[in-house]
Amino acid sequence: MQIKAEFPDEDAAKEGEKAISAGLGLLNFAFPDGVKSLEARCRSPDRQPADGPHREAAKELQEALTSVKATREGSSVSVAVAVKTEVPELTAADLNNLKLAGLRSQHQNNAKQITISFHNWASTYQDRWPPAAICDKDGKPLLSWRVMILPYIDERALFREFKLDEAWGSPHNIKLLERMPKTYRLPGADAKETKTHYQILVGRNTLYPDYGKAADAATSARSGVPAGLRAMLATYSVGNIPDGTSNTILLIEASNGVPWSKPEDVMYDAQKPLPKFGKLLPDRFLVGLADGSVRFVSKKVSDKTLRMAIDPADGEILPSDW
Repeated sequence: MQIKAEFPDEDAAKEGEKAISAGLGLLNFAFPDGVKSLEARCRSPDRQPADGPHREAAKELQEALTSVKATREGSSVSVAVAVKTEVPELTAADLNNLKLAGLRSQHQNNAKQITISFHNWASTYQDRWPPAAICDKDGKPLLSWRVMILPYIDERALFREFKLDEAWGSPHNIKLLERMPKTYRLPGADAKETKTHYQILVGRNTLYPDYGKAADAATSARSGVPAGLRAMLATYSVGNIPDGTSNTILLIEASNGVPWSKPEDVMYDAQKPLPKFGKLLPDRFLVGLADGSVRFVSKKVSDKTLRMAIDPADGEILPSDW
């Protein structure tokens, strides 16, 4: 492998040579830690068939790097390194694991962006969470919270195109359904998908226990709703959740998707069986907590523990299976 950097003149090349040499020094300093990590992985029960050859290749590269130097000729600086090794091709299983890892990472990034947007909204509106839905003057639901937070996920232009006093399915607003932001799309889903699995929990014993009832216009306005409209609001603000923000679920990966602009989310009833959660992975589902963090939860988690994480005011400490 050879890298050649061209500089405007010889003086710039001299400075470039110093910088590249310093970079090589840092690489030589840090590379042994990477080799140690590979060696530890080779001893792990989760080791993969390719780990051994990858470790040997890394060790050879580490040895080769110790003798690599930057050389300058006129206004150019070159670095060259040669390593002869054999690394097996990735198997179908390896490729699938890499793909899943990428999807999981994007999934977490989406949820993180949403939970952070909730906190940014709260910072704007006196610690109040975004409304679960905005309604007309008679309390009829019009649009989802996912529309209201669009400016907080870098979708201000799309937000401006919505008519907030019309329902999500109105002749005007329905045309915007196909423009679902990537943040709301489950990783790996078709680019034309218009249903989202990123939803909040609503109903008794959730952050939105009054879902179905719209607050008056004045109260709604204090939570960021346009004048003349009403909203379905959260009972607690960010700072007064009895169980604390780190013990309360705010966002959840629902099994069933809903049209992203439609005011529809996961209805929870403590007296009924739990809703189904999870779509991307077979053994776990993603949650966003009220403190802004996101995490995967095993589908083996007990019903009792999950209900405790949903309820913002049960006064219980989450068990070890959480």
